[in-house]
Amino acid sequence: YTQIKDDFVLDELNQLGHGFSPPSKVVNEINTAQHVNSAGQSFYDRWQEQHGSVRIGGKTLKQAMKALMKSRSYQRLSYDHFEGNKSPRIGEVQKLIRKYRARAFQMTLREFPEVNALYKRNSQIKAYRKAGRDIQSLLDY
Repeated sequence: YTQIKDDFVLDELNQLGHGFSPPSKVVNEINTAQHVNSAGQSFYDRWQEQHGSVRIGGKTLKQAMKALMKSRSYQRLSYDHFEGNKSPRIGEVQKLIRKYRARAFQMTLREFPEVNALYKRNSQIKAYRKAGRDIQSLLDY
């Protein structure tokens, strides 16, 4: 992430040689860039903003990445890619990013009730379809 200014973290991300991309704007069939709050900010932009400031266990993503990357268990992992599989270090960083991204997403859902309602409905539709249930009552929303 270009937002991270910590040289240690940036150096490690560069060493990994993997592009960590931002999340998709379309989540659960909802284009998050199209939903705007009263301040004119889209759900997607607010989500990204939250992603940079959310704290888990008192740490921002940047702080958590630094702690992860300095940990003994992480340091023991290889940088090497093997037979098409990415470095296990990349997997650990991605896991951490997903955790922070999910927390920021949940926080942003609370600020955008209409997106929250759509998200819940679409999740329910998926569950109904998977179970072979009729979804018509959900579509009449």
